[in-house]
Amino acid sequence: MHNCFHDLKTSCIDFLMETIIFFYQQRKTQVPTLEKITMGNGEGKYCLIRAGLPPSFWREQALNEIARNEAAQEEEASKEHPTEHSFVLLLRKWWMRMRAVSKQTGNAPMGDTPIEDETEYAENIEFNRRTNRDTRLKNLQEKVQALLGCELEEQNIVQVAYEEKVYRQMLHCPGWQQCFPYKAFDAYRELRWAKLLMAHAIRGDFLIVGYAPCIPQLLCEFARQIKSIQWTLSEAVYTESLQIFMEDYYEEYGIAINIRLYSPTDSPGKRYPESTHPVNLLDFSGEERLSPFGLAGGSVWLDMDSKEEKGRKMELQNPQISYFSLKNQWKQGM
Repeated sequence: MHNCFHDLKTSCIDFLMETIIFFYQQRKTQVPTLEKITMGNGEGKYCLIRAGLPPSFWREQALNEIARNEAAQEEEASKEHPTEHSFVLLLRKWWMRMRAVSKQTGNAPMGDTPIEDETEYAENIEFNRRTNRDTRLKNLQEKVQALLGCELEEQNIVQVAYEEKVYRQMLHCPGWQQCFPYKAFDAYRELRWAKLLMAHAIRGDFLIVGYAPCIPQLLCEFARQIKSIQWTLSEAVYTESLQIFMEDYYEEYGIAINIRLYSPTDSPGKRYPESTHPVNLLDFSGEERLSPFGLAGGSVWLDMDSKEEKGRKMELQNPQISYFSLKNQWKQGM
């Protein structure tokens, strides 16, 4: 089939052994966990470093610093007032803690008077918090670099990817970019990565939502396991070259691609996938919210953009659908 792709054909690239560092939130531990594993096979093989960060990674040292200062002040208070009732000591402890926390957040407690020594105390807490945070980042950086090893050589590629929760925390951490100055992974829609998810496409009927340049070649490479295709996409990307590809695809493989077009003025429901029997859904829509209610139980949802909100909603709204994405696989180490 010499003219199947026309100008839509995506070029083949000889991928070297890439390394992806995936940072995600890990709730089952109080310290970062690191794991290096090899993913994929053949030319799709790559190295994955899973870095699980506990929620306390971003704040535990700050609270510990407050607790240490609080304990010191409590000890001083007990020396000054050795006969004070325990309730009074408890009240004093609560007030000192509230004052320390409020100084960190910039909100002074009711009745508190800003004086020089209190300002200095708050600045010390902030300095200790920042120093401890930088120390934790440095330790994490050293451990990750130890796992990278020879992957840091020039002929290899190191990229970083984030779970959404970690990404939000990272944005408020100035030292992060200095410790991990790698390119952010953004190749979710490329042919190589889409092919990895296709390993989970166990149904013969395919629904496609949205468009990506890799789709024509993807359909040709997996034509043997395809029985039918229904493709929902915007009128804006339904070009003449795409129509020619569909005609060539039918001539070569005997599979007619049924097109379902929508315009910007159509309701969102028109682009929602629907099926009366289990299918594979190739989701290239890029949308955070794409309703799973129209799909039959037993369907397989391949999220080619790794939109985490979809995975969470799938578990709640339609648990009978099997959901797969790169981020989902990275988090589980699959």
